[in-house]
Amino acid sequence: VGRAEPYAQVIAIDKVLTADTLLAYGMNREPLPVDHGFPLRAIFSGWGGNTAVKWLGRITVSKKKLPHATFQARQVMTGPDIAKPMLATVGHVRSALELDEGTTLDPGDIVLRGRAWSGANAITSVDVCVEKLVAPGSWKPVWTPAWRPAQLLAKPEPLVWARFEIPWSGVEPGRYRIMTRARDESGNVQPRPEDVVWNQQGLGYNGHAPLEVMVGVPTMMP
Repeated sequence: VGRAEPYAQVIAIDKVLTADTLLAYGMNREPLPVDHGFPLRAIFSGWGGNTAVKWLGRITVSKKKLPHATFQARQVMTGPDIAKPMLATVGHVRSALELDEGTTLDPGDIVLRGRAWSGANAITSVDVCVEKLVAPGSWKPVWTPAWRPAQLLAKPEPLVWARFEIPWSGVEPGRYRIMTRARDESGNVQPRPEDVVWNQQGLGYNGHAPLEVMVGVPTMMP
């Protein structure tokens, strides 16, 4: 059996030398956990986790342009609607609810909470859409208009997760699906799943896919 090649990334020097590129050895004032890359991990702000090499063992600097590393060469975005193949680097604008798929909620007044982030700039807004299953395969928005703006819980900052929340009042039992759509200061907006630009490896997917939840009768406490 051949020896596996260590994971590596080739990073342009202008990104390496930016002030917020880090060699991280700690997290939350504790040594970096093993699953996060102990003892050392490279962090390139705004870029996807695929570039953040864990368990860093060696750094090589070259005056000559280096070819892509083996694994990195598989992280090139190509497809019929992509004019020029490009590396997956800057993270696309995304958002997600702080709920698991299939969660059961109690009816009544609910506050939906989540987080949004972008590798390009600060998050400026998040909209939320809730739909109810009214017949097999048929969903109907519970609000008019279908999308409502959520409240950002802190002043937006570049490259920082933005927490958000939105009230959902008078919720009746049933099956629902919820979508969140974020926008950043650079004008990037989460697309509909069907509008995501297809690429060969499925890299950087950020469509506002629905999350399904159930609302049922509250459990009676003894």
